[in-house]
Amino acid sequence: MKLSAVLKAPVAKGTMFVGAHISAAGGVHNAVTNAVNIGCKSFALFLKSQRQWNAKPLDPVVIEKFKTLVKENNFEPHLIVPHGSYLINCGSPSPETLTKSREALIAELRRCEQLGSHQVQLPPWLHVWQAVY
Repeated sequence: MKLSAVLKAPVAKGTMFVGAHISAAGGVHNAVTNAVNIGCKSFALFLKSQRQWNAKPLDPVVIEKFKTLVKENNFEPHLIVPHGSYLINCGSPSPETLTKSREALIAELRRCEQLGSHQVQLPPWLHVWQAVY
């Protein structure tokens, strides 16, 4: 069976999906194209630089391009996994880092919402082995 036929075939429940962490350089909409180009049925992407606290708001034109490409390429929302920043540390004992982390997490969730995603993957070390009680 040709790859193009496999990519367009209906999906059964319980099916596993192979994907990759895809570059969104130049805009999050480019991640969809990049995923299609390598045959992904699912993919993960950063919605902003993972190494900076601040980010420009998502451009409404880019949001629409992303949503259009997702629909045109039959990606289900649960198969697109936005990946949160490596800086987020919701268990930090530092008040400054904790405040920045909370603000960054809210910003990540808002970006997800804008793109139609209901999830975000956060690094498992976001507590940096310390917690605030």
